Amino acid sequence: MARKNIVDFVEDVVVETSDISRNLSMIAREYSTKVSNLDFSIQQVRTFERDSEVANSDWVELDGGLLNRLENNEHYAQANLEYKQIYTVRVFPRDDYDNPFKDSEINLNASQDFVNIYLTVAQGSEIHYHENIKQDFIELINKKKMQNNILIGFRESNLEVKLDEFLKKKNPSLQDDFVLRVGLGVRPKPQIDDELRFVYRESLEKAKQSEGRIDHSKRGFVIAVKSEDLLIQYRKPKDGIPGRDCRGKLIKTPKPNKDNYPDFRIVETDIRKSDTEDTIDFLALKDGNVVLEEGEFRIEDHVQTGELSFRGTGSIDAGRDRDIEIDVSQKDKESDAVGMGVKVTVSTLNVDGNVGENAEINANQVKISGQTHKKSTITADEATIAVHKGKVFAESVNITRLEAGIVEAETVRIRDAVGGIIRAREVYIDNLGNYVKIFSSKKVEIIGIAGAENLIVIDLEGYKDGVNEIEETRKLLTEATQRSEYLQRMMKEELDEVMAMRRAITALNKRVGKFKKHEVEPPQTIQDALKQNEDFIKNYKEMKDEFKEQKEKIDIYQKKFEEIEHAIFDAEIVVRDRWKGYTKIEFKLLNPKKVLEKIVDETSTEATFRLEQVKYEDNEFKIVTEPLDKVKY
Repeated sequence: MARKNIVDFVEDVVVETSDISRNLSMIAREYSTKVSNLDFSIQQVRTFERDSEVANSDWVELDGGLLNRLENNEHYAQANLEYKQIYTVRVFPRDDYDNPFKDSEINLNASQDFVNIYLTVAQGSEIHYHENIKQDFIELINKKKMQNNILIGFRESNLEVKLDEFLKKKNPSLQDDFVLRVGLGVRPKPQIDDELRFVYRESLEKAKQSEGRIDHSKRGFVIAVKSEDLLIQYRKPKDGIPGRDCRGKLIKTPKPNKDNYPDFRIVETDIRKSDTEDTIDFLALKDGNVVLEEGEFRIEDHVQTGELSFRGTGSIDAGRDRDIEIDVSQKDKESDAVGMGVKVTVSTLNVDGNVGENAEINANQVKISGQTHKKSTITADEATIAVHKGKVFAESVNITRLEAGIVEAETVRIRDAVGGIIRAREVYIDNLGNYVKIFSSKKVEIIGIAGAENLIVIDLEGYKDGVNEIEETRKLLTEATQRSEYLQRMMKEELDEVMAMRRAITALNKRVGKFKKHEVEPPQTIQDALKQNEDFIKNYKEMKDEFKEQKEKIDIYQKKFEEIEHAIFDAEIVVRDRWKGYTKIEFKLLNPKKVLEKIVDETSTEATFRLEQVKYEDNEFKIVTEPLDKVKY
């Protein structure tokens, strides 16, 4: 029997199939030709659905409303459903004579999971437009989808609307690729694996990686938390939701991991367990340091250690806003209790021992029974130090012995001062030695004098907080004055317009009243004009109110500035012992800028020093004193 040839293909072949590619290959072999030499037209498309969970269930054909429900994601992606299509097609030899796409490059592309299908008409393609070009385009798309086993007739993402927009332009030759989504499946919702997060440690890990490098000083010896802080969170596992691709195949999700369920215990007076739909949260019931011992979590607000060192504990950042107390007790007097380079931030720190070189302490309350290194720094609300050689900045400072250290505070009390610099509002010294510089804005009181070569200055600007207060007041006064002048200038410029606006509002309100009287809605133009004028008047009023506020601020700042300037006349120096050697006393005025000084030595009997203005003389001042025998205890 002679083999058939393509010229023998004289009658179209009608087939019913669910796999057109296989049928085209069979027909091509029968007629000794290539598949590319064959074409087909779609005569009928039938879509079927089956419930795989029902034993021996039949395929049910979908049409009308049943087919429309496949547009619903939840229905289409149901794991128990299966889909297939059967096509009736007419196969015939290919003839491109009337093919409107013969000069076009048109390809079908799919995402890796076949959830999105795209048709691309390449740049430079020429489409031969005719009356039924849209139907031909849709036929072409469906044929390409069928050859790639992609379901047709539904879930096509507004294909026809977007195709109409493209064809309306009638581009003779495409200047750019035209991409059209022609299929849309349902992407699966991934499963959620369980996860156990130790949240209280995360801030420490972030701190270690600060500025792109690892900070080895942060070892987590103390991990401080506040009440109601989230400490640990367990994320519950959740099954994923399957999806379905454009070929009708189910996209399954793996089972979630369930290996991280918390197996530790908690001290229920310290930590609260909160069970929610998605998580199990463990929250702090008090401030403190989180401790894990023998599988049990607790929070302690009192930490004891023998030393804080770079190699051992590392630096500690417990925060001043968390109610935690650290006791450091160094038994070896040759070693530092707070070691070299260690940084400590905590609410309360008690140090039984010395503070080393370049150590930095930041706390609400600090007690140091040893000595501070000259290159150490302490910042606190209240500081109590046995021997101070470094720097301390605080609200209140108590020092047993000051040895060439630097002190800045609101109130300073020192038993023995042997060298050093003191800057404070109030300074109280039991025994004044040699080479001490004292800068005060309010009061200096000295009980005993054992040394000389000292400097005592009453100076508002020489005291750190005093400088801040003066500069801040001056800055606020300047800002309020400038803003007030600007508002005054703007109000003056807009005054005429305000008056005109008020007249216009009166006229417009009359017109609106007439419309309302006849129960007629006023024209929108009148309403818009009225609102615009009212908004302008409202803004002007707000400007007037702000101007009044700025004027009040100016009065307040001016009075405050005057009070600060005159505060020096309330300041005093009081000593309760005879002078030894040479000491200089200075009073520095702000307005006018002037320094008055007095030298005292062992022959001097003055014991109190105050500044007064000379009567009947402008800008003339003097230091007035009283002798030691008149100083009252």
